[in-house]
Formats: sequence, C-alpha cells, structure tokens
Amino acid sequence: MITVRIKPEIEQTLEALASEEGISKSALIRECLEEFIGRKEDEKSPWELGKKIFGMYGSGRGNLSTDRKNICQTERSLTPGHWWCFLIRMINIIIILLIL
Repeated sequence: MITVRIKPEIEQTLEALASEEGISKSALIRECLEEFIGRKEDEKSPWELGKKIFGMYGSGRGNLSTDRKNICQTERSLTPGHWWCFLIRMINIIIILLIL
C-alpha cells in the first residue's frame, strides 16, 4: 500500500478521468503506473542503441587512451590535406550515428 499526495487540480482531473472510464481512481493510477513502467523498461540506453556500430570503424590503434597527448599533438600538426580527410571521416561517423 502506498499513499501519494497530489495537487487538488490533478486530483480533480483524476476523478473526472476515472469517472469517464468507469473505474476507480486507484485503478486508473495503477494502469498509468503500469504503462509508465512498461515504457521505461522498453527504453534502450545509449549503449544499447549504438552497440551495433561501436568499434566498427576502429582506428586499429590500441594505444589511443595511453598515448592520447602524443596522438592529439600529431593530429594537430597535420597538413591541410590531411585535415580534410580527417574531417570527412568524422562527418561520416556522425552521419552513421544520426541514422540510428
């Protein structure tokens, strides 16, 4: 058993909806909670949504976390032509993520 305090205007709406449906306020609240919980259980986390593509376009380098400063420094010193290729790669990855 649970007790919930609600605003008077919400209680009036609840009474009206329960009356329209021909059920008690408790039954209406139970239905709403069941539907809400069901929707929450069906929601997928960001990991679940993207797990098909995570790692698909890996760099092949296993040192990205340990050598990140050196890698960033190297990538900052890329020539304009290299930056263009890098930018196109990033745009492709973003498009793939948006499609999902």
